[in-house]
Amino acid sequence: MALMPLSLVAQNVSAPYRHLYNLIGEYKDTEGFEAVRLGSVGTALARGIVAAALRADGDREALVLIRAARRIRRIAIVDYEDCSEPVQKRFTERVSRLLEGCPLLMEVNSDGEEVRIYGKTDGKSEWLRDCVLYAPSSHALICLSGAVSVDSLTSLMHQ
Repeated sequence: MALMPLSLVAQNVSAPYRHLYNLIGEYKDTEGFEAVRLGSVGTALARGIVAAALRADGDREALVLIRAARRIRRIAIVDYEDCSEPVQKRFTERVSRLLEGCPLLMEVNSDGEEVRIYGKTDGKSEWLRDCVLYAPSSHALICLSGAVSVDSLTSLMHQ
């Protein structure tokens, strides 16, 4: 019984990410809604194929990115710009509502484009967990379940 509140708190933090994946599934057959979803096997295969191709090309920056993402388990990339305006509005509202309780790590505004980055960090580790990149004005959403190395991302930004 004493651990129950802790498990409920942990569940509330990660629940929006599961709900985002479910929401994407609801819209997958909507006209103009484009989504790519990869589970753990698809993500591992894609990472391996891309890493092999990048090694052959000698692209060091991209290899750093691949290493940074080695603990990503699931990926969802959504573009709903070609949907009707009511669909865009409803999807944006639902995503925004799901992300309300999530920690906002960064908000970037450039040339009228707004990108919000959500995720969880642990002060003890060097990992960014369950990252969501959301650009409501561009009608784009990227969900990464798993962990991304902060050190690798930092070194990539410096290159």
